[in-house]
Amino acid sequence: MFIYGWYVSGKLGGELMPGYHGSWQRLTGNLGLLSGVIIAGTILYYFFGLTDAVITVALLAGACIAPCVALAHTWRVKQLVVPVDDTAMVTPRALGTWIGCLIVLVGDFLLLDYLNRHGTAGAIRTPWSIITSNFFILFFLTTFFLIRTLRTHTGKGFTKVALFLHTCVLVSVGYFIYRLGFGFDPFIHRAAESHIAEWEILYPKTPFYIGQYVLVVLLNKLTFLPIGTIDKLLLPILEIIFLPQLVYLALRNAFNFERVRARVGALLFFLVPFASFVTTTPYELAAFLGICVALYSTLYLYTNTLRAMPIILIALAALAVHPLAGIPALLIAACAVMAGYAMRAPQKKHRFYALFPIVLYIISAFAIPLAFTFYLKLQTGAWGEIPSFEILRARLPDFSLPRLREGQMLYSFFTPLYWYYFASPFIFIALAWFGHRVWRARARAAFHNTWFFPIMYIVITTNALLVRFFIRLPGIGDHEQFQYSDRIVHFATYLLVPFFLYGVLESKKYVEKKYTRLGGAVLVPLVCALALTASLYASYPRVDAYTLDKFINTSATDVRTVHTIEDREAAIAAQIAENVEKTQANLALNTSPPYVVLSNISTAAAALQEFGFRRAKNSDRQRRSSPNSINAQNFTRNVQQSAYFKTSEGELYYYSIPTGGPLYLAYLHMAEVSPDRATADYVRALTGASRVYLVINEYWHTFNKITPLAKLSANEWFPIDQGRALVFVYR
Repeated sequence: MFIYGWYVSGKLGGELMPGYHGSWQRLTGNLGLLSGVIIAGTILYYFFGLTDAVITVALLAGACIAPCVALAHTWRVKQLVVPVDDTAMVTPRALGTWIGCLIVLVGDFLLLDYLNRHGTAGAIRTPWSIITSNFFILFFLTTFFLIRTLRTHTGKGFTKVALFLHTCVLVSVGYFIYRLGFGFDPFIHRAAESHIAEWEILYPKTPFYIGQYVLVVLLNKLTFLPIGTIDKLLLPILEIIFLPQLVYLALRNAFNFERVRARVGALLFFLVPFASFVTTTPYELAAFLGICVALYSTLYLYTNTLRAMPIILIALAALAVHPLAGIPALLIAACAVMAGYAMRAPQKKHRFYALFPIVLYIISAFAIPLAFTFYLKLQTGAWGEIPSFEILRARLPDFSLPRLREGQMLYSFFTPLYWYYFASPFIFIALAWFGHRVWRARARAAFHNTWFFPIMYIVITTNALLVRFFIRLPGIGDHEQFQYSDRIVHFATYLLVPFFLYGVLESKKYVEKKYTRLGGAVLVPLVCALALTASLYASYPRVDAYTLDKFINTSATDVRTVHTIEDREAAIAAQIAENVEKTQANLALNTSPPYVVLSNISTAAAALQEFGFRRAKNSDRQRRSSPNSINAQNFTRNVQQSAYFKTSEGELYYYSIPTGGPLYLAYLHMAEVSPDRATADYVRALTGASRVYLVINEYWHTFNKITPLAKLSANEWFPIDQGRALVFVYR
């Protein structure tokens, strides 16, 4: 596989970037190969499932991209040799420089070791609750010396290793600290990936997420690594490998920065809080691919040395992974190709072709709301309603300033870190505007090219506003609805990152000139290191004077809870199998689980991780187990296969999941209002379950109020992990 990837990526990169150095060709070739496999695997999945034969064909399809590009390419570019680190540079031999290199490398290794040693399977709201201020001090000092060293040490080897390690520290805090997993969505997607790896297909087939599922399952088949390991590491590894290199490539060639400043810019990319890129989910993977599309678009528009094919390939891969980031990525690719074509059109036809990008910009401003509208029409048969003025007012974003939480101090050592998150959008816009203005004065390029990214930012932000105000998906609460528009706005922000970095680097250059020794050696690295430290802090869940993130991660207690409940149910099922005719029991209980669990999001995530969806077509079940072999073990397994209830409210998972469904509303009522039997009876009547389990964790804010009442209303109860969670049984 290594030889296959090395050879194909080299050939593909040579076709996509004909004028660049071999290492850049291979980098682009790897990303193109990855995109091609995602696209081919997604298409084949819908027809055949993800069988071993489909995986083989998808890999072969990726290998066929290079000759197809060579034969079918229509936008020819000059075969230019771009000066990207092709000329050897003299590395200073000063002792201080080598000491700085050593400090950076040792510092990054110590930071990674610290994170690895402080990982936990306990329930925490934020990783910073178990990471002390020593970590931030060490990170700040390492970043300070890294920026200083990048200014003086021009060797390629050290630069790449240092950027690799420091990026690893930035994006892997969640991976190291949360031993069982970070967030809720990744558990759902890992369950889907495990299901596809076992059964080759997941029903119902949807147009969402398949690109990630294909990639993870393919890597699982090729490497034999567990699905969970691949899923957790996939996005962080892609970011570590590609993002610093592509940012450097764009700054170095599209914006003509000298090497030293471009390398510093590659590190400063993470000045923008990167909360959306710390764990692998389809949206975050698609957003990463969309950022790659934007960075390659700078080369396509501003250098005339890149073919259009990598932009299109990566955008289509993003669409196959998640449409919420894939559609904007495809819009960027289409508009960039059209703007580039208009720029390269013959002089006589230039004005005519210049109209096409303008028309495309206008159409693109409505693309995502239209996609949502047509999808809802296909799903519900209705076009939706136009909201009233009062409803539109209620959907306005909250622009209020951050407020101190009750009992918190106004001033503390971490106050600048608190405010960085809230001030960063304004700082970002100001520096992006400044950078674009300075660059536009120097670029002397066509209007469509100099204003392309600001226009696309406005276009995609317009999409986000229309989605926020006019699109409502059924069965989803307002908080989840607003997340769609927030994600689109966050993605649009990265379109201005090149100009933001341009503004930062120009400001840095001004300070270094004005305060020659002090500015270059101390002031600039100091400010940049402080800002990167604040960005790291703001990119993960927080509990501080201004913010209380409510989500608590899945813990070992949650895993033990779901296994304890499952073991009890297995014992009950085995007892039924002894007393009831087995065949009749199988037929009676095989369609749905005999119990339902009302729990918080973390316990539901543990159930998804441990037991998955457990749904399969009847033909698949028969293929894997003979229907004639009916015994207690087979009986229990068949009971467990189905994890869904068919109800008047639609299919419901047997653990309460916070998507606005009736089971989670029932859980909130019992966990926060009153654990009455009437609610348990309603759940049993709705689902047809024989037993209802209520799980209350000790960290739940009403634990002391609700648990005494639940002990009175439940038929029985039992503790988990010395009372870290209490389970109540209603029959």
